[in-house]
Amino acid sequence: MASKLKAMDNSDKDFDVNKANCAQLRQHLRQHGLPVSGSKKELIERVNGSFEIGKQPLEVLRLHDENLNTERARSRLLTPLGEKLPEVKSITSGWSIDVNLIPYFSDNDLYNYLVLNNQRANDGKPIGAKES
Repeated sequence: MASKLKAMDNSDKDFDVNKANCAQLRQHLRQHGLPVSGSKKELIERVNGSFEIGKQPLEVLRLHDENLNTERARSRLLTPLGEKLPEVKSITSGWSIDVNLIPYFSDNDLYNYLVLNNQRANDGKPIGAKES
């Protein structure tokens, strides 16, 4: 992909604004996502302006975005210690959205768990729930 990016950058350097006709100028402007209406003089000014500000072709920007998205997806699956996390789709495969599969528990069970249970489940510290 890097070779494609370099090839497109070189094509901009080889483009001679003064020798190009209106169709070539419009094609260049379309490739860079710029308006294509106007006289030849306006088109030349617009192309020169795109060179001055360093406007890149839309294809180059799209490839750059794809590379960044790939890197972001790769980095999200790593912990700060460098351990690789499984993809979400592999973890959730086989899950069901059927609410009938949720086990039944009564209000009394919920009260016993939240209020009468003095310890949190994961670290043994008090929950802090109080009877009213």
